Amino acid sequence: MASPPSAPNDTRLASMPDERPLTRQDFDDQEGWLEYCRKGGIDPVEGGRGWTQIVGSGLNAELYRATMGDSREAYEWTHEGGSWSQYLSFDQLQMGYAAAAAANCRGLVLNTFISITWSTVDLTGLPDAYQLQDQFLHAAGQWLGRPEQFSKPAAWLWTLENGPKYGVHSHVMMSVPQMLTARFRLWAEKELARIVGGPLLETADSKTVVIVVRPDQDVAYQWDRWRYLFKGIRPDLAWPDPTAPARIRLLSEVSGIVPIAQGEIRTGRMGMSPMIGPSAIAELMTEGPPSLAIDVTRRPSDLYGDQFLSWFYRRP
Repeated sequence: MASPPSAPNDTRLASMPDERPLTRQDFDDQEGWLEYCRKGGIDPVEGGRGWTQIVGSGLNAELYRATMGDSREAYEWTHEGGSWSQYLSFDQLQMGYAAAAAANCRGLVLNTFISITWSTVDLTGLPDAYQLQDQFLHAAGQWLGRPEQFSKPAAWLWTLENGPKYGVHSHVMMSVPQMLTARFRLWAEKELARIVGGPLLETADSKTVVIVVRPDQDVAYQWDRWRYLFKGIRPDLAWPDPTAPARIRLLSEVSGIVPIAQGEIRTGRMGMSPMIGPSAIAELMTEGPPSLAIDVTRRPSDLYGDQFLSWFYRRP
């Protein structure tokens, strides 16, 4: 039986050699490259964003097409949105909940919360922010996948917001071992500065990036930040209560989320890494985990516990 990993106390900064990211040219065949991308949470498209035709009949090629779509139209509909949106939809909320739960079912907790305020570096356009966020997450997947770091597939969730106070900004939940806190923070700041092409803002009142890393198994923090991440849900979403048909229960009541409008977006509003994406969740469901759904019969206290992580540790 598996046992929870220990949390080393050594957070001293180790050397961080600058290594060239691997590309398709470093692999003998397409399947090897796609497997590397899938396990590292990396977009196989050069530049880290967009859709490209992936040919082949191997497992990794099929998984890529199932996740990213087998046409440009399917990709754009799923990952970039078909129109302007004001709120996160119910389907997006359900997928975000299932993704966080799936991470726990694989023994990972989304213990790290990252906020990136793109307006502090004079980036106010949604397409630019969306593209740069993708580049950052692509690089983070490669960094965490290095043998000297985490050496595991990257698990993350993100939302993009366009609020009146901070303008365009990203929130990301990610699994980062606490022992890597110092190294990850330094790497992330350096990588973001490289991506935006200049120094990041860091004053007493405002910062381009804020990174908080909690203990590896801090499930309570994960679900607290998850509710914050999904605060942009439609405030009027509701269901009839099956126990009292005349009563309507708001989604905010069921989920315990306080809705706060986050502006208009025409790109993806939320997403996740392949490790906890639709294909990975479908595979997990064949193994009999606890329910990954938010429904009207459940209470917030039923949703945000350690049942998924406990299921992982109870497995033989």
